[in-house]
Order: sequence, then structure tokens, then C-alpha cells
Amino acid sequence: MRRRWSLVGIVLLAPMLLGSADPASDLVSCNGTTIPQRHAPIDIVRASGTTVEDGLALRFTITFSAPLPVPDEQGRPLRVDVLLEDPSAPDVSAAYYRGLNRIVRFDAVSAKAGLVVLLLPERSNSPFTNGAQVDGETLTMTLPSRMVMPDPDLSGFDYSGVRWTVVARDGTTCDLLGDRARPTRHIKVLAASPSPQPSPDRVATPPAASGWWSGGFVVACALAIVVGGAAGFGAARWRRRAG
Repeated sequence: MRRRWSLVGIVLLAPMLLGSADPASDLVSCNGTTIPQRHAPIDIVRASGTTVEDGLALRFTITFSAPLPVPDEQGRPLRVDVLLEDPSAPDVSAAYYRGLNRIVRFDAVSAKAGLVVLLLPERSNSPFTNGAQVDGETLTMTLPSRMVMPDPDLSGFDYSGVRWTVVARDGTTCDLLGDRARPTRHIKVLAASPSPQPSPDRVATPPAASGWWSGGFVVACALAIVVGGAAGFGAARWRRRAG
């Protein structure tokens, strides 16, 4: 019985461990007035939002049902928006987005396209060149947390009130993570990696004397003394006889 409940718990927790899943082939009209393209390359399968770099950065990983065409040269380039709600800023509505105040945007305009961070209440945007990576059907978006939320006392970012979701768009066709273009998901805060402990300083020990120094050199000195003494003694006797 206990094993059965363990299996049930694993099944229930699996979506949380793998990220937020999204039904396949649930493409919709972005504005509700057009017919969605059946084979648009933006069908989201799964997405996750976590902290990285010891809580100093955010990473959003979005998996699609097929490899992303990057660059997208068919019509208008596809777009992936991560919608964020930061409780430190007022919420706004933009087009068909609701209850958000930040957008982290990827446009498939080139093979090395970066990100653009839009701060909607402040009416500002900032490019982030190296924040996007496309690997087949997976898009990874990584950016410093300070670009979308404050750290007023430099004690670390508070992610408890931050919410997110994803909207992918190709022309007039969209795919939402879930059923609403509104941030409702929590950021998963990963444990900081342990700091490496410095190894205790080792007292340097002098190198052991080599065999030449400890043996050969001493013997050579002794022979030199003996030979020198013998030579001096012989010279003294020769002078004494000569005199």
C-alpha cells in the first residue's frame, strides 16, 4: 500500500519536476479574429522558469514540438515572449497580454538573435545580446535578474511574488502556455551551489638533500682535506731535508 501511494506521489509531482506542460496542437488566433495556421512552428510542449547562477539570473527553457526555424525566413519571423509580473512595478495590459509589467522577447531574425527586455510601465527596453540559445526544438533564454527586478538592499532577489508565462507567435497564430496570456506561474528557486572550501595551508618542507649533497659531497670534502694534509706534510719534510 505504501509503495502504491509513493507511485501516485511521483506521478503527481512529475509535471512540477519537468516544468509546465502544454497540450500539443493547441494553436489559437492571437487576437481571436483569424484562423490559426495548423502547422505553425510554435507549438509549445513544455516550459520551465528557474533561477541560475546562485540566484543572480533567470533562465526560461521552452521546448517546442519541432525544431525552431532560426532564422525564420517565412513571412514575419516567429516571436517568443516570456511575460513577467514583478510585484515591485504596476501591472499593465498590452495588446492581448494581461496583468504583466515585463516582457523578455526573442525574435528569430538571425542565427544568433539575442533578447530584448521590455519594461512596460517605464516605457523602456534593453537588448541583451548573448541571452538566447536555440538547440533544435529547445529555446533557452537566460538573463541577469537585475534587468527585470530590483535588488534594493543588495541582499538577494526576492522571487516569491514574481510570476511568468510564455506566448509564442508566428504571424497571427499564437500558442499560450496554458490557456491565458497572463503570468501565473512561480519561479523555481534553485539551491545555490556550495562554495568550495579552501584547503588548509600546508607548511612547505625543505626538499630532502640529494645523494650528491649528503654523501658524495661530504666524501669529496674529506678526501680533499686528507690529500691536502698529506701534501703539506710531504712539503714540510722536503724543506727540512733540503735545509
